[in-house]
Amino acid sequence: MRSYAPFEDTDQWRGSLEDATDDLVRQIIRSNSYLQAQDGQARREQIDGQSSFSVALSGRSPVTGQEERVTVVTRAMTNGDVIYALSVVPGRGYDSMTRTFTQMLRTLNVNDDAIRRGAQTSSRSYSPR
Repeated sequence: MRSYAPFEDTDQWRGSLEDATDDLVRQIIRSNSYLQAQDGQARREQIDGQSSFSVALSGRSPVTGQEERVTVVTRAMTNGDVIYALSVVPGRGYDSMTRTFTQMLRTLNVNDDAIRRGAQTSSRSYSPR
């Protein structure tokens, strides 16, 4: 799980979780141009009783030459940031790994305050060179 501040170039983001998910997926695809969204839109999910979204991506890995599947799952936090998890697996292992990833997300308990404190600590300790 990682914390993500949607649309970082804006002063104060007030969009939807779906918009933030789309923004995150665009950034992932921009960094990994071989990936493409599979279903066309985010699917509604639930993580720890809160609304979340998942998006399936796939493509041929330039490193291994094999099909790779990525599942992006997002959940809004109370401060407007988004936490996300990525599952990256070879295409041939997708079915079994997806079941495991889904089970992990079903049992996930999110402590918004702890994540927010961790993000604040990380941002304070960062110093650009």
